[in-house]
Amino acid sequence: AARLLARGRSRTLGVMFTVHQTFHSDLIEGIYPEAERLGYDVVLSASSQGRSEAKAVEALLSHRCEALILLGPEAEPAYLEELGHRTATVSVSRRVPRARVDFVHSAEGKGIRQAMDHLVEQGHRRIVHIDGGRGPGSAERRRAYRAAMRHYGLEPETRVIPGDHTERSGIETGRVL
Repeated sequence: AARLLARGRSRTLGVMFTVHQTFHSDLIEGIYPEAERLGYDVVLSASSQGRSEAKAVEALLSHRCEALILLGPEAEPAYLEELGHRTATVSVSRRVPRARVDFVHSAEGKGIRQAMDHLVEQGHRRIVHIDGGRGPGSAERRRAYRAAMRHYGLEPETRVIPGDHTERSGIETGRVL
């Protein structure tokens, strides 16, 4: 380990995640075996209501992580740009235009289209979209939902309910429905 550090290598990946995002645990589960296969250790640092993303990221940097994987970062683009200059950084689920940060995402729109195709094939017509607010991928999912409703001639039935990615939001949205 001392030789690696002397060469500027720690063989450590830092992963910043959000506590209330259950999907992040699935991603982390996939990161571990790949990191190990490549000879890296993984250090986790969480953001939450009482702990900012910046604090979570700085904790990772204090562990001399060679690279960072940010799961659904919501930080300002300028901060992410600055971070990209400090170390190799990958943003998962959020594109940051002009930032020096790599970007990985899922096919949000395709997933919504497939779900909508299935629901319409099953005869459903009153299909509600529970919105993810400003969360990563939310705008793409919202656009895909509206486009699918137009495609199927269901535009008058279009209904988007505001929400976010918290358990509380799910409970409140369930009450609205």
